[in-house]
Amino acid sequence: MEPEYSSTRDISKDWEKIRLRFLLSENLTNGLFKKAEFWGKGRPVVNVSDVYGHDDTINLSSLDKVSCDDAEYQRYSAIDGDFFFVRSSLALDGIGKTAMISEPSEEAVFECHLVRGRPDREMVNPRFLNYCLNSASSKAYFKSVANLVTMATIDQMKLKNLQLLLPCLDEQQKIATFLDHKTQQIDQLIEKKKALIEKLEEQRIAVITQAVTKGLDKDVKLVPSGVDWLGDVPDEWAVIRLRFLIESLEQGWSPQCDNYTADEDQWGVLKVGCVNGDRLDEKDNKALPPSLEPKTEYEILPGDILISRANTRELLGSTALAPDSVRQKLLLCDKLYRLIPSSDVDRVYLTYFLRTPISRYQYEREATGASGSMQNIGQATIKNLPIVVPSLEQQQKIVEFINHKTEHLDGMVAKIESAKSKLEEYRSSLITAAVTGKIDVRNWQEQKEAA
Repeated sequence: MEPEYSSTRDISKDWEKIRLRFLLSENLTNGLFKKAEFWGKGRPVVNVSDVYGHDDTINLSSLDKVSCDDAEYQRYSAIDGDFFFVRSSLALDGIGKTAMISEPSEEAVFECHLVRGRPDREMVNPRFLNYCLNSASSKAYFKSVANLVTMATIDQMKLKNLQLLLPCLDEQQKIATFLDHKTQQIDQLIEKKKALIEKLEEQRIAVITQAVTKGLDKDVKLVPSGVDWLGDVPDEWAVIRLRFLIESLEQGWSPQCDNYTADEDQWGVLKVGCVNGDRLDEKDNKALPPSLEPKTEYEILPGDILISRANTRELLGSTALAPDSVRQKLLLCDKLYRLIPSSDVDRVYLTYFLRTPISRYQYEREATGASGSMQNIGQATIKNLPIVVPSLEQQQKIVEFINHKTEHLDGMVAKIESAKSKLEEYRSSLITAAVTGKIDVRNWQEQKEAA
């Protein structure tokens, strides 16, 4: 058994209160900005998606590449112990996530949505500092001081003013070692939950893709679609560019809004993350200030198909259908497209098709962007999507089939997601308790494996 550690004693009264600025060996540095044509070759580059991993360290073996000259490398390079802080994000929840470089095996630089910090090792243990920056108390501070315009941002002054509790270096080392051990155990459990969810999601996508490209009749005659990545389709189905199946496609409006979610009787502007989970998250909005007149032509209506036009590569093109029960006074933001289909296509069928790997292939193939972390898709990309279209009656039968088949899968995913969320909450609370002195780990020792 592992030795017990105290979960009731508050030892932080003897710790020093200190601002982050005094724990750095040099000034914070904003990352490298490069146009899209410089990405894909050159030196490894850390971007926002690399920082969002739950284990708080960066895997250098899976980084994107960017071309940069020697002077840029000298300014934007990373060394062991450096941390990267997400300073700008489309979503407020993305602000402040921090990850640390650990024993880099090759040269790496970092991109413009990140800030690099270099800890003063005579003052602070880099691993301890990394845990402090990812604690719940630090994240709450980052959210409270973020600027919300088109993107949520934190300037360097506010980051450097973060106040931390600092024990002696020896105790920092013990806390970091304790958290390394405990979070590794939790992370292994989280990874198992994620693997289960991924398998179920793959199964769900396979069900949907098969139904909307091949139909429900296993004996139907298949013919070439004329589009390489579509393959064969049922003989009687049409392959039509999306532009001929819609009444309109538009993006919305993103005024400077208040840093809170709108009440039911207030106007709110949707954030881009509202469509990331396949269902419209109405609460993922920001309140429109009373001084601004709402542009009511952008109000979300039942049956609107919403598509993320600017996001990270893996979330680009996320699609959701506004339900019949959608609340009033929600406005479309300029990072989303609103698509209104014609009467020839079932809205739910089309939404399912837009979520398939077939659609994602075209999004990713034609995406543009100045960095590897934030990508954009233009209206032409959406309008030129080839859609496989059976009769309206067949579309509706396919929707019923998919709804039935995916209901059980969605229930299983929800249960596993709940268990994963509880593990993540426990991980966060354990880190926060340890770095704020709410638990005493000075006498904790890692259990040795039996010989």
